[in-house]
Amino acid sequence: MATIELFSPANKDRLENRLAFVSKGAALLPKKICVSIVDLVTVKNFNLFCEVLDIFAQTDPAFSSQPPPTSAVTCRSHRVANRSRFESWAYPMLADERFRVLPI
Repeated sequence: MATIELFSPANKDRLENRLAFVSKGAALLPKKICVSIVDLVTVKNFNLFCEVLDIFAQTDPAFSSQPPPTSAVTCRSHRVANRSRFESWAYPMLADERFRVLPI
């Protein structure tokens, strides 16, 4: 199963909205639901994918020091040999680039 979340400016405008969005995505991952996030909102400089990663104590080298404000990502969590495994595919989105194909 998978869900695709498209950002709106309201998802980034206040702390409580960002926390609600991040919590929703984080709650789906342990249920083995793949989450794809497309963030094309440029008016606020927050990267909610990075905030989801924080919940799982994960990082992504492509989003390390200065995360881009716009991105397209897919995350999933599953078990391998009785161990939890978190995987993500993340791409910064630039105005002049084609949209990347995200795995589900």
